[in-house]
Amino acid sequence: MEELKGLEENTYTKRIEDVSWKAPPSSVIKINFDSAFDGRRFPSVSGMVVRDERGIVLFTRMSFHEGVVSTFVVEALACQLAVSTGFDKGWIRVIIEEDSLTIVKKYKSLKLDKSHIGVFTRNIQQMKSNYQEISFNHVPRSANELTHALAKKML
Repeated sequence: MEELKGLEENTYTKRIEDVSWKAPPSSVIKINFDSAFDGRRFPSVSGMVVRDERGIVLFTRMSFHEGVVSTFVVEALACQLAVSTGFDKGWIRVIIEEDSLTIVKKYKSLKLDKSHIGVFTRNIQQMKSNYQEISFNHVPRSANELTHALAKKML
């Protein structure tokens, strides 16, 4: 029992060490996004924060959505908005970060997505070719806290 307790404490400590937002490499733009969803009335908000290698906020965006019926769809819509915003702004090297592991896995995959967010997946796969470099990273909620707080507050 003592060994397990020690293992649990070590795991917890390791998670705490690596939870803050990290700046991207030089000449790369980092786009963090998140969403908030009200399952009773179905309004939702997606938001993004864009920063450069110095951590300076270059751009923020909040989008309101109605009639979206699941958190999963709102997250997919938010990702599509993040990717299209990067293209619209002319950024060619971007890192897209989000705290939903499922969404990140879908956009890293090259497989045909037959789920209810498949249309978003296909759109993003097509938009990826407009970038010189684009990557999708999963981060813990605490590393995406600013975007999460903005979306939650706007909802």
